[in-house]
Amino acid sequence: MEKLLHSTYLKKRVIEKKSILMLLFVLCVFIIMCLFYINTIPFYGNAFPDERTHYEANVKFIIDNHRLPVAGKDDIQYFKQLRDNTFGQVNSVYSYNIYPQFNYVISAIVAKTLNVLLGIPLEIASRYASLLWGIIFVIFLYKLLGLFNISYLTRGIITASIVWIPGIVHIASYTSQDIHSLAISSILFYTFLK
Repeated sequence: MEKLLHSTYLKKRVIEKKSILMLLFVLCVFIIMCLFYINTIPFYGNAFPDERTHYEANVKFIIDNHRLPVAGKDDIQYFKQLRDNTFGQVNSVYSYNIYPQFNYVISAIVAKTLNVLLGIPLEIASRYASLLWGIIFVIFLYKLLGLFNISYLTRGIITASIVWIPGIVHIASYTSQDIHSLAISSILFYTFLK
């Protein structure tokens, strides 16, 4: 009886180790893909069209002013900017200051820390917060699939087929709210189902 229990315990430990290795493999490939995007896509370009506004209206504002932006006060310049519309030039009708600020506080902390410690420009360093949210998304998606009694191999394939989609890599590589929303959603689903 003791041998059987010991054998079952060892099999379970081997599966747990394989599961961790599978998650690490998926994570490593995801991180490499994101780092490529983060470090090769120029900040001042059109690859991430609204990144500059997300950064300037929120992350840069927090870094420069050491406080959260106040909608209707600190975003007046964004309402005055003209944008192209089907009917010609029109004023902007919304501001990026209205988004929940937790994500941008984390981005500001990460950006300032990486800038001070490694000399990475603030604009690029703020992208690393999105990478952190992406890592959280990958981990909780993998854990969430584990709740359905799926083998580690199947979990790895499903997780990889979701997180290696260029769109997911894209949103985990630039300053915005999108990957934060996915990470929080995966945590909530995991917590709800557990």
